[in-house]
Amino acid sequence: MDDFNFSNAQGRLFSPLEAYRFGLAVGSSLKENSKVTVGYCRNRGSDIYAFLISSAISACKNDCFIVPESEEFMSEYAAYKLHTDECIHIRSGSHISVSAKGALGSGLSLDFLNEVTAHYHSNDYKKVKPAQSGKIKIVNDMVTLYELDLLKNFKSIKNIRASVKTASPLVAKLFDEVIRDKNDLGAEEIVFNFSLDCKKVSAYSDRSGYVFYETLLLMAAKIELEKGVEVEVPEYFPQAADTLSGRLTRAENRESLEINAHNRFLTDSFYLMTKILDHLGKNKLSLSEALEDVPKVYFSERYIYTGEKSEDKINKMLESKFLNENKERVSSIGKARVKLDKGKKGLVLFADALSFEAASSICDEIEGYVSRINLDKEE
Repeated sequence: MDDFNFSNAQGRLFSPLEAYRFGLAVGSSLKENSKVTVGYCRNRGSDIYAFLISSAISACKNDCFIVPESEEFMSEYAAYKLHTDECIHIRSGSHISVSAKGALGSGLSLDFLNEVTAHYHSNDYKKVKPAQSGKIKIVNDMVTLYELDLLKNFKSIKNIRASVKTASPLVAKLFDEVIRDKNDLGAEEIVFNFSLDCKKVSAYSDRSGYVFYETLLLMAAKIELEKGVEVEVPEYFPQAADTLSGRLTRAENRESLEINAHNRFLTDSFYLMTKILDHLGKNKLSLSEALEDVPKVYFSERYIYTGEKSEDKINKMLESKFLNENKERVSSIGKARVKLDKGKKGLVLFADALSFEAASSICDEIEGYVSRINLDKEE
């Protein structure tokens, strides 16, 4: 894994040795006597990597709390309840992926993430005596605490009929415990569809049709803003949110985004679903009725082939201020993010705006600029 880079708080681990090295890199980057939550999904092999990473972190004089058979949102919740400094989540599929965040999904310092990468590549790890190693504890009751938390905060789930589509046994169990027995068979059925990693959820009903994840996020933001509180969202949150009434602010970057009770829906898809069902029950609304005053968001995705110098083209757009520091082109009608594709031979554009035409227009603007870039001369 010579190209390992943890600057985006996520990466791949291809062997147990790399997992242990990653744990040593994290432990060496933390302050002494820090505490870390390590959660792993139910998929085969995740547990081995979780224990390897935890043992390496503890060898650097830090305590680890292991949360078995967890999804990422549950690992982040565990970090919040256990008051740990960091949350690491391990997921297995075609490969082992690892991600790191703060409590409830808060961002981590970019300096810390870069330090993890530097320790990993340099093999320069913290060395302590065996007697000074941290403790490892297995925590099995987080699901119960999570259920109680939802039941305490959302008491108006009634007059609804919901079901879920998910590959996660944890999500299915939570749904059965928190929502299923509150279903009214005479109400409009809403089907919530969770992504494979459970980071996103969409909805469907006969009246509303398909409701995408971003629209559900906008609805949740509107619910909170109507309480008169300030809601902080990421810089890349849909531009349509700016049309909502209330104190909506955007974090300067991912690491400065703080998650609290008012914006927890941003990082916890199950919490987002429960919040919406509570809102529907409290106000006796169908999903389609609740969507009537939620601003619509439109998307456009485009691929631009740029060859071997794709990264240079992004840097050129950053240098000329055509893109902001988040690699976005922002205008009054919408915005678009620019990313390298996996092969680093093209750019992928993700635009959101107040209309399909506006989203497409922003992509056109970026594509036109890219075609004019001459890497050997100034614009």
